[in-house]
Amino acid sequence: MRKKNLMTGLCHGLAAMMLGLCILAGAAFPCAAAESYYVENNWNFVDASMPVTGGIPEDAIGLLGQIGRNGVLRVATDAVHPPRTFLDPEKSGQDRFAGADMELARYIAKRMGVELVIVELEPERVLPSLLNGMCDLAISSIDFTPSRALSYTMSRSYDHSEPAPVIGLLVSGDSPIVTLKDLEGKTVIAQSNSLAETVAVKEGVEYLEFLRASVAQKVGMALEAGQADAAFVDVQNSAVFFEKNPDTSLRLVEGLEFTPDEIYLGKRVATHKGEIQLMYFVNGVIEEVLEKNLYETWLQEAAARADVAEGEP
Repeated sequence: MRKKNLMTGLCHGLAAMMLGLCILAGAAFPCAAAESYYVENNWNFVDASMPVTGGIPEDAIGLLGQIGRNGVLRVATDAVHPPRTFLDPEKSGQDRFAGADMELARYIAKRMGVELVIVELEPERVLPSLLNGMCDLAISSIDFTPSRALSYTMSRSYDHSEPAPVIGLLVSGDSPIVTLKDLEGKTVIAQSNSLAETVAVKEGVEYLEFLRASVAQKVGMALEAGQADAAFVDVQNSAVFFEKNPDTSLRLVEGLEFTPDEIYLGKRVATHKGEIQLMYFVNGVIEEVLEKNLYETWLQEAAARADVAEGEP
C-alpha cells in the first residue's frame, strides 16, 4: 500500500491550494505550506511518495516542475557497477547504458513523460553533478549515509538483493593492529561518504587523524604508500582489490568486522538538497517498480548481459 503523508482532508486541500499560489507567485522553491507537506524523515531521506500514473502534476514546483517544462530528465551515473550500471559494447548512444539502475532511470522518465538523458561521469563526480546543476538525479548504486543525506535529498531504498555489507579493517602485512583500541593515536582512512566512513566515525575511536579518499581505489593506494596506518573498507570490495592485486602486502584484520544498521541497507536515488517534491515522485515510481517486481527482473537480465559484456560465455 502506498505510504501517505499524515496531513489529510482539509490540511491536504489547503496545502494543494498553497502550492498553486506558490506557482502563481513564481516561487522557485516550495513555500511554507509546501514544505509542511513535502518532508524528509528524521534520517534526512524521503520515505513518502505521490501518485505517478498521471505524470508530473501540472502545478509541480521546484526541480520537478522544471523537468516537466523542459521535457528532459538528466541522470548522472558512472556505469561501473554491474549488474546495476555498466556499458553495453554492442550498443551506442544512450542505449549503451545498461543495468538495473539504468532501467529504473528509464522508467522514471517514462512516468514523467519526458526524454531521458544519461550523463556518464567519473565516480567521484556523480553526486557533485547535482550541486552544480549538471544533472537532476544521480542513479548509480548509491548507498545511504548520514553525511550524504546532509548534502543531498535521497529516496527510499529500492534494492536489497545483496546481503548486508560487512565493513572490515585493512592494514599492512606487518601491522600490529588487531583491535579497535589499537587505532587510538593512529592515522585512519576511508572512502568519503561511504558506509565504511560511517562505521569508522560511529566507533568513536580517538584517531590521530582521519583521512577521506574520493574513491575506494585511493584508500588502498594511500595505505600502501604509508599515508595511513589502517583503512575502514567494504569487505566485498576488498576481495576484488585482492584479486586484482595478488602481490599486495595489505590484509584484513581477522575477527574485526562491522555490519551497518538496517537503515543503511539498499540503494538510493539522490537529487539536489531540498527538492522534496521531486523525490516524492521518484519514490512513487520506486513503489510501483517494487510492487511489480520489475527491479529484480532487471537485475537478473542485466547480470546475464553483464557477463556477456565482460567476455564470459
